[in-house]
Amino acid sequence: MLYVETDKITYNRIKTLFPDLRPDTKITLIACDDNLERLGFCDSAPCLVGFDLTFDELDVLLNELIFMEANAYNTSNGYDPTDYDPDYQLYVKYGWLYNILYYAKEYKEAE
Repeated sequence: MLYVETDKITYNRIKTLFPDLRPDTKITLIACDDNLERLGFCDSAPCLVGFDLTFDELDVLLNELIFMEANAYNTSNGYDPTDYDPDYQLYVKYGWLYNILYYAKEYKEAE
């Protein structure tokens, strides 16, 4: 299992959108400190989010996200894509996941 450190808002976004890309991947909220948010120390509680992926599967996914960005900006006229371009819309919806998943680490449970 791999994990990333993020916040609860991003976790909810991941939980909603990730199944579109990898429906068979289990997403787990490993730890979340809601007290920090309740006490006003942060806007969104820090979390550890687990993904039932191997590093090889993660590498394939990261490459897909890179190609998604390349397709979005590979326009026939050489200018930036329009907001209505389907490839650009796909990149806007999922492209931010690259920045999150790039820093994934292996999760080892305490023995």
